[in-house]
Amino acid sequence: MDLLRAGGAVSDNGKIRPELAHQILDGTLDVRMVRSNKKGDKLEQCAIENTDKGVGKSDEQPGDLHGIDDNLPFQEALRRKEIVRLKDAQLDYDKKAGALCDAEGVKRAGFDEGRRLRDAILNVPDQIAAIVAAEADEFKVHSILMSALKGALRGVADGV
Repeated sequence: MDLLRAGGAVSDNGKIRPELAHQILDGTLDVRMVRSNKKGDKLEQCAIENTDKGVGKSDEQPGDLHGIDDNLPFQEALRRKEIVRLKDAQLDYDKKAGALCDAEGVKRAGFDEGRRLRDAILNVPDQIAAIVAAEADEFKVHSILMSALKGALRGVADGV
């Protein structure tokens, strides 16, 4: 209600002007730019319409401070601030609930597991080269290779 009063949507006698109230609440009217001329309940409006400048768009110049738009309607700025606050609160909640984890830690763990797998597989030839060289039977060579590879993969899966 204070916002509507500040924007001139509430007259001195307490009546609400619906057209102004809708514009203020939709964020299409910048409350800071509305003034009453105190003559017969008429309003002089110097409002910024979203259709003119575009909500959230700024003509960012090299000297601008991170794209801050001075012509942003007050309601839109408040809405954006509230959205950022809610997103931060959701992130904090997700962290505390354990739904989020450190991305760098996950990358490091994945790299370490990949290295262990690579090392286990590359060690297989050193372990069975002499046995395979002594075998002439193709089926027996295949079974020796398969059992050695499965053993190496089981060792990685078990964390050995």
